[in-house]
Amino acid sequence: FMANAPTSVSYHAFHLKRSRMMIVFQAVFFILMMFGLVQLLHPVVVVIVILVGFLLWIMHFRQPYVEHLEQLDHIEWSLKMSNSTQIQRSQVKSMFDHQFYVILYFSNQKLKPLIIWQDQLPLISWKMLKTRVNLS
Repeated sequence: FMANAPTSVSYHAFHLKRSRMMIVFQAVFFILMMFGLVQLLHPVVVVIVILVGFLLWIMHFRQPYVEHLEQLDHIEWSLKMSNSTQIQRSQVKSMFDHQFYVILYFSNQKLKPLIIWQDQLPLISWKMLKTRVNLS
């Protein structure tokens, strides 16, 4: 019985959620940096650097993120940010597959490169996105 099956699947639309893999990656990198700084700097300076690092990390998570991404044609994509109802359009200059994440570079200079981690999408959407990246 197909009661739980989705009624329609868009092969060009990607609904992104926050990435836990990115948080772990950033936390491990931050811990390694702090370990190195403890070896080099005075403890008071290390505490200040840790506090500033945590403040910057918190500010990073308050920034809007791409919530919806959709491919309109070969290079034209639309993006919806989490803090806005407005949809932006931009052309993708290049895409790179780095196994656990994909990077999209846009021709619009106002848009930063978009890193999409594997855990931000359901498995079928992740495979579709990787296929698009590998075909481009």
